[in-house]
Amino acid sequence: PTVVRVCQDCSCMENGAEAILKKIEDETGLTLGEKNKNFDLDYSACLGGCDFGPNMLVNNNFVMGANPDNVMKKIAEAAETKPLTQKEKEENLDKLLED
Repeated sequence: PTVVRVCQDCSCMENGAEAILKKIEDETGLTLGEKNKNFDLDYSACLGGCDFGPNMLVNNNFVMGANPDNVMKKIAEAAETKPLTQKEKEENLDKLLED
C-alpha cells in the first residue's frame, strides 16, 4: 500500500493539515491509523518543513504545501517517485528558499 503520513505538528495544523486529512479520509474511506490494500494512513510528528506546510510523507517522499484540491494528486505523484537522497532534499530546499 501507499504509506501516507500527515504532519500533525502545530504549524501544519494551523496551515490546513486537518482539511487535507479529511480529504484523504473521504477519498480512501480510512480514518487516521487505518490501512487497506491501497493506503496506510497515519500521522507524523514534525517533518521539519514548517514554512511550507501542511506537509506529508508518502512512501518516504517529503510532500509540501498540500491542500484539499491537490492532495490526492500529490499523493499519487509521490507514490510513483523514487525517494530523494539527502543531497537532493537539501538542493530542493535551497531552491525553495531562493524563491
